[in-house]
Amino acid sequence: METPTACDRCAAVDCEARFHACLAADFSDPAYGVVHHLVVPTYGLQHGWYTEQAAPRLVEFVLDHLDREPTDHDRREIRRLTDGATRVRARGPGAAPVAWQHNVADVDVASAEAYVATVRAWAASVARTCDTTPGSAEHGR
Repeated sequence: METPTACDRCAAVDCEARFHACLAADFSDPAYGVVHHLVVPTYGLQHGWYTEQAAPRLVEFVLDHLDREPTDHDRREIRRLTDGATRVRARGPGAAPVAWQHNVADVDVASAEAYVATVRAWAASVARTCDTTPGSAEHGR
Protein backbone atom coordinates (compact mmCIF):
# COMPACT_ATOMS: atom_id res chain seq x y z
CA MET A 1 0.00 0.00 0.00
CA GLU A 2 1.31 3.42 -0.97
CA THR A 3 1.92 5.94 1.81
CA PRO A 4 0.00 9.16 1.18
CA THR A 5 2.13 12.23 0.67
CA ALA A 6 1.45 15.87 1.35
CA CYS A 7 0.32 17.98 -1.58
CA ASP A 8 3.06 20.29 -2.86
CA ARG A 9 0.47 23.06 -3.28
CA CYS A 10 -1.47 23.04 -0.01
CA ALA A 11 0.35 20.52 2.22
CA ALA A 12 -2.77 18.40 2.84
CA VAL A 13 -2.32 14.65 2.86
CA ASP A 14 -4.68 12.99 0.34
CA CYS A 15 -5.56 16.43 -0.93
CA GLU A 16 -7.40 15.44 -4.10
CA ALA A 17 -9.33 12.64 -2.37
CA ARG A 18 -10.42 15.10 0.32
CA PHE A 19 -11.57 17.56 -2.34
CA HIS A 20 -13.60 14.84 -4.03
CA ALA A 21 -15.12 13.89 -0.66
CA CYS A 22 -16.23 17.52 -0.32
CA LEU A 23 -17.80 17.44 -3.77
CA ALA A 24 -19.59 14.18 -2.96
CA ALA A 25 -20.97 15.71 0.25
CA ASP A 26 -22.02 18.87 -1.62
CA PHE A 27 -24.03 16.91 -4.18
CA SER A 28 -25.47 14.27 -1.87
CA ASP A 29 -26.94 16.51 0.83
CA PRO A 30 -28.32 20.04 0.36
CA ALA A 31 -27.25 20.95 3.91
CA TYR A 32 -23.64 20.44 2.80
CA GLY A 33 -24.16 21.89 -0.67
CA VAL A 34 -24.93 25.39 0.64
CA VAL A 35 -21.17 26.08 0.54
CA HIS A 36 -20.35 24.38 -2.77
CA HIS A 37 -19.83 27.85 -4.26
CA LEU A 38 -16.87 28.20 -1.85
CA VAL A 39 -15.37 24.69 -2.13
CA VAL A 40 -14.44 24.74 -5.82
CA PRO A 41 -12.92 28.22 -6.13
CA THR A 42 -11.11 27.89 -2.80
CA TYR A 43 -9.50 24.62 -3.82
CA GLY A 44 -8.73 26.06 -7.25
CA LEU A 45 -7.14 29.20 -5.83
CA GLN A 46 -4.99 27.13 -3.52
CA HIS A 47 -3.87 24.87 -6.36
CA GLY A 48 -3.08 27.45 -9.02
CA TRP A 49 -5.98 26.61 -11.29
CA TYR A 50 -6.76 30.15 -12.40
CA THR A 51 -5.12 32.73 -14.64
CA GLU A 52 -3.92 36.02 -13.24
CA GLN A 53 -6.93 37.69 -14.86
CA ALA A 54 -9.53 35.31 -13.38
CA ALA A 55 -8.05 34.71 -9.93
CA PRO A 56 -8.73 38.16 -8.42
CA ARG A 57 -12.38 37.97 -9.51
CA LEU A 58 -12.71 34.57 -7.87
CA VAL A 59 -11.09 35.87 -4.68
CA GLU A 60 -13.62 38.69 -4.67
CA PHE A 61 -16.46 36.22 -5.27
CA VAL A 62 -15.37 34.04 -2.34
CA LEU A 63 -14.96 36.99 0.01
CA ASP A 64 -18.36 38.39 -1.00
CA HIS A 65 -20.11 35.04 -0.41
CA LEU A 66 -18.54 33.66 2.75
CA ASP A 67 -21.74 34.07 4.74
CA ARG A 68 -24.35 34.01 2.04
CA GLU A 69 -25.24 31.96 -0.98
CA PRO A 70 -24.84 33.61 -4.37
CA THR A 71 -27.95 35.09 -5.96
CA ASP A 72 -29.02 33.99 -9.43
CA HIS A 73 -27.34 37.15 -10.74
CA ASP A 74 -24.09 36.25 -8.90
CA ARG A 75 -24.19 32.74 -10.36
CA ARG A 76 -24.67 34.11 -13.87
CA GLU A 77 -21.75 36.50 -13.39
CA ILE A 78 -19.36 33.83 -12.13
CA ARG A 79 -20.43 31.49 -14.94
CA ARG A 80 -19.88 34.29 -17.45
CA LEU A 81 -16.36 34.63 -16.07
CA THR A 82 -15.54 30.92 -15.96
CA ASP A 83 -17.49 29.39 -18.87
CA GLY A 84 -16.97 29.72 -22.57
CA ALA A 85 -13.99 30.71 -24.65
CA THR A 86 -12.25 32.89 -22.08
CA ARG A 87 -9.37 31.05 -20.47
CA VAL A 88 -9.67 30.95 -16.69
CA ARG A 89 -7.51 27.91 -16.03
CA ALA A 90 -3.79 28.58 -15.84
CA ARG A 91 -1.36 26.67 -17.99
CA GLY A 92 1.41 24.94 -16.13
CA PRO A 93 2.05 24.69 -12.42
CA GLY A 94 2.62 28.36 -11.63
CA ALA A 95 4.96 29.70 -9.02
CA ALA A 96 6.02 27.97 -5.81
CA PRO A 97 3.27 27.63 -3.17
CA VAL A 98 3.06 29.60 0.06
CA ALA A 99 2.53 28.13 3.51
CA TRP A 100 -1.26 28.22 3.72
CA GLN A 101 -2.86 28.51 7.16
CA HIS A 102 -5.73 26.20 6.15
CA ASN A 103 -6.30 23.56 3.50
CA VAL A 104 -8.91 21.00 2.49
CA ALA A 105 -7.72 18.68 5.28
CA ASP A 106 -9.20 21.17 7.76
CA VAL A 107 -12.70 20.57 6.40
CA ASP A 108 -14.79 18.46 8.79
CA VAL A 109 -17.34 16.31 6.93
CA ALA A 110 -18.74 14.66 10.09
CA SER A 111 -21.87 16.83 10.09
CA ALA A 112 -23.38 19.49 7.86
CA GLU A 113 -22.97 22.11 10.58
CA ALA A 114 -19.27 21.34 11.05
CA TYR A 115 -18.78 21.12 7.28
CA VAL A 116 -20.30 24.53 6.57
CA ALA A 117 -18.30 26.18 9.37
CA THR A 118 -14.98 24.61 8.36
CA VAL A 119 -15.47 25.26 4.63
CA ARG A 120 -16.17 28.91 5.41
CA ALA A 121 -13.06 29.16 7.61
CA TRP A 122 -10.91 27.52 4.92
CA ALA A 123 -12.36 29.73 2.17
CA ALA A 124 -11.89 32.90 4.22
CA SER A 125 -8.29 32.02 5.02
CA VAL A 126 -7.36 31.20 1.42
CA ALA A 127 -9.17 34.19 -0.11
CA ARG A 128 -7.69 36.62 2.42
CA THR A 129 -4.21 35.21 1.82
CA CYS A 130 -4.71 35.59 -1.93
CA ASP A 131 -6.07 39.09 -1.44
CA THR A 132 -3.02 40.23 0.53
CA THR A 133 -0.19 38.18 -1.02
CA PRO A 134 0.81 39.43 -4.49
CA GLY A 135 0.66 36.63 -7.05
CA SER A 136 -0.73 33.99 -4.69
CA ALA A 137 -4.19 33.90 -6.27
CA GLU A 138 -2.84 33.35 -9.76
CA HIS A 139 -0.48 30.53 -9.02
CA GLY A 140 -1.43 28.85 -5.78
CA ARG A 141 1.69 30.14 -4.10
